[in-house]
Amino acid sequence: LAQVLRSEQISMADPDNPSSSTAEPPAVVVADPPPAEAIAEESAVGGDKEAAAGDAVEGAQGAEATQGPGTREPSEMGDDEGPLFIDPDECIDIPDGSEPESSDDEGQGDPDEPQREFGPDQSKVSVDAHKESALAVAISPKDATLVATGGQDDVAYLWRISDEEGAAITQVFKLEGHSDSVIAVAFSSDGKYLATGSYDSTVRIWNPETGVCEQKLEGPSSEVEFLVWHPKGHVIVAGSADSTAWMWWAPTGKVMQVFAGHGDTVTCGAFGHGGKVVCTASLDKGAIVWDPKSGLPKHRFNNLHGAGIISLACHATLPIMATGSDDASLKITQVETGKEITELLGHSDSVEVVEFNNDKDVPLLATAGLEGKIQVWDCNTWQSRCVIEPENGQGIVRGAWLFPGGQVFVSASVDATVRVWDGRTGAGIQVLTGHRDGVLDVALTARDENKTCRVATVSDDKTLKLWDVGLVA
Repeated sequence: LAQVLRSEQISMADPDNPSSSTAEPPAVVVADPPPAEAIAEESAVGGDKEAAAGDAVEGAQGAEATQGPGTREPSEMGDDEGPLFIDPDECIDIPDGSEPESSDDEGQGDPDEPQREFGPDQSKVSVDAHKESALAVAISPKDATLVATGGQDDVAYLWRISDEEGAAITQVFKLEGHSDSVIAVAFSSDGKYLATGSYDSTVRIWNPETGVCEQKLEGPSSEVEFLVWHPKGHVIVAGSADSTAWMWWAPTGKVMQVFAGHGDTVTCGAFGHGGKVVCTASLDKGAIVWDPKSGLPKHRFNNLHGAGIISLACHATLPIMATGSDDASLKITQVETGKEITELLGHSDSVEVVEFNNDKDVPLLATAGLEGKIQVWDCNTWQSRCVIEPENGQGIVRGAWLFPGGQVFVSASVDATVRVWDGRTGAGIQVLTGHRDGVLDVALTARDENKTCRVATVSDDKTLKLWDVGLVA
């Protein structure tokens, strides 16, 4: 995995907060997902049921409930439940704490590493986006010409892509205010807000139309490791190196929950089962399924893996979760019953990518690791559908399915390449070259009535590049 250096913390003033005029929104109603499809019979795997002690959150209200894996045998993947309400009125008050300490972990590249050879720059358009490594990229779900990036230089940018003859990338806004690396950028599902997460322990909410920071979300006492929006609303969750995860109502910045129960850095997370639950995983080797209304654990998967968990994905409608670990293990669990379904074998190095294609007809899971291998699994049988081992490929650190359709998978590698695959067969569609260092993030969107896949990538070489890849019918 390409090395990310953390920058010196710089004291900066908060931006103006125009949220005082924002009316309190109604409760976010999370509708029941469609009936879950039956899948292969679940096999519960015993594990260490001793709950890891969670770090206390200073000033947070509520108590932590410990619940071992469930034992009931479901007849189907999911049971019908009433709608879950995530109510902004239930926000809890968090007293002001001390300023977080800066994190200055510096690393040096290997001076003896041989010079790599790179292919020609095939990108449609490219820009030197950041002064240091470009770490994160996102495409607006409502406007495919609007792209956000975050970098090790403590800054995020909004870019406009011109599709006219002589394509160009133009800077729209420079989003300043963070005092450490911006490691995550994400648009809300309606494109109304852009969130940026930073090693300065904060999340900022921006208006993409004006470039104004509308909220500074505080609470974690250490680095923000990931952030994720609710699939249908303006609720956002972020995990931290302080072993907690936080949930806010983004329009007002109010804290909705603090999820305290992990014993180490919360590295990854997602909303599961159509947004009904919050799932988090940690370097403590475990995963927790949380009730977002009470803030208490519904299920704990203690010592689910033999090493820290670094990747997690939840199916959009089915109550299933996939987790990948630094020890090359890959587990599938059921978030309603708290049971482990199966372990998928085949990786030999850290599993950096787990992604569901969320297709109703052909449900697939793609996984990828630092050994350079991609595996595609059938979610009905959990059998391997295809194994992809790129020629001369190196470690894969990011991957994404193209929606809608869920048939095209794109991988990003430390060898500076981006590769486009037919996820159903494993056939290669195109190898995209042009970066001069490891590719750290990738974002996709469908264009031209799904005939073209737009690929946006950022890299340790500080650039943002875009490709439009024609898809075989």
